[in-house]
Amino acid sequence: MLAKVRNLLFRDSHLNWSLADQAVVSGVNFLTGLMLARFLGMAEFGRYSLAWMIVLFANSIQIALVLEPMMSIGPKQPADTQRAYYTALAVQQVALSLVMAGLIAGGVWLAGIHMPGWRTDGLALPLACVVVTFQLQEFLRRYFFCIGRPRLAMMSDTLRYFGQIALLVSLVVVVMAAGDPAFRVTSITALWAIAAAGAGATVISAFFFVRPRFEWDILCSSMGRHWQSSKWLLPSNIIYWFSGHFFIIAAGFFLGAAAVGALRAAHNLIAITHILFQAWENIVPARAARLYHSQGAHALSEFLKRVALNGGLVTAAIIVAVNVRPGALLGMVFGQEYAEYGHLLLYYGVSYMFLFFSLPLKAGLRAVENTKLIFMAHLAVTVFTLATFHPLVTTFGLEGAITGILGTMVILVTVLYVGLRRILGRMEARESTAAEEDAQEEQQAGPAAAAAGGHRFIERSGS
Repeated sequence: MLAKVRNLLFRDSHLNWSLADQAVVSGVNFLTGLMLARFLGMAEFGRYSLAWMIVLFANSIQIALVLEPMMSIGPKQPADTQRAYYTALAVQQVALSLVMAGLIAGGVWLAGIHMPGWRTDGLALPLACVVVTFQLQEFLRRYFFCIGRPRLAMMSDTLRYFGQIALLVSLVVVVMAAGDPAFRVTSITALWAIAAAGAGATVISAFFFVRPRFEWDILCSSMGRHWQSSKWLLPSNIIYWFSGHFFIIAAGFFLGAAAVGALRAAHNLIAITHILFQAWENIVPARAARLYHSQGAHALSEFLKRVALNGGLVTAAIIVAVNVRPGALLGMVFGQEYAEYGHLLLYYGVSYMFLFFSLPLKAGLRAVENTKLIFMAHLAVTVFTLATFHPLVTTFGLEGAITGILGTMVILVTVLYVGLRRILGRMEARESTAAEEDAQEEQQAGPAAAAAGGHRFIERSGS
């Protein structure tokens, strides 16, 4: 019995550890958002959310320049150059983190001078430290996945994310015990706690990194090879980040930090679907690619339809459940000051339905190796965002911002769907034509083969 259990747990250990790791990351991020929304208050939570978007923007650049190239190039490295290659990447990562931290700290400091209404004073240093520790820990966890050691990645994320929760809980307990209104949890103290957790996880994870071996030639060649991949990933990632966050930034600029707090609270509640989305993202693209390779475009199309139907029903059920009493639910989870914004859950719910449908569409485009259409879809979303954010937010306020977010998802899915349908339609037509030609050849070959066989029988009988 124990052997069967062990076989079940470790049969697909890499996938199991990856899914468990994602559950830790998504679950703790949800709990972090919940805690901060309750204890910071809506305006201060909005301030924190705007600061965290800067961290995510820096992470999108890190993904394009370091992480995604490493995940595709690193496993191909010969054994004799692996140490030098990963050492070179570590050097690049440290340099990138420091440059990003410096730029962000400088930008936040200047924003505090020229736009005092944003209340960025005191955020520059903790935000810079969060960027450095976030990126270094993220680099190490991706490195562990890259070398096929997902348990170490799980260890690193457990240290970081559970350490983050532990520090934030301790901070809240200390503040509540103090009973001094002047002594409270703020965006600054929350960022320092997150930076400390990331630093601890980074230091411990670094002990499991490859023994460094620096070679100048490997550093230069790896930078050049990575850039060949990054030069398209970088603009695509930046465009994707802006399309997903620009309306929230605009809400903060025109409506104030409290508006951002309301939007992010509604988003965090709907974002519980991210765990399911990530599970589908880990499975669907690989199966789609295998089906297309072995059975063709029609089989791929049918598979994507099943995924869209089954996953869409599950996502819809979650969204309907959340929207039964949205105001009461939002108030219960995040605090009563959020209850009046329950209607935002419906907007976010519909947008997340479209977000889900984008997953199988992107998987299909990757399977047929037409990722250019994904870039074009993100570009269309960005054009829409830049053209509409000002009139929507300034005219309709919070409802305009959430309508803009929903519009980006509709445009994304529409472009992906129309493009993929045309591509698969052409492929299925070619497959159908080829099948008909094969059938005609078999029909034509049948009588001739039968006649030849009868002629040979007569000859053999006459002899």
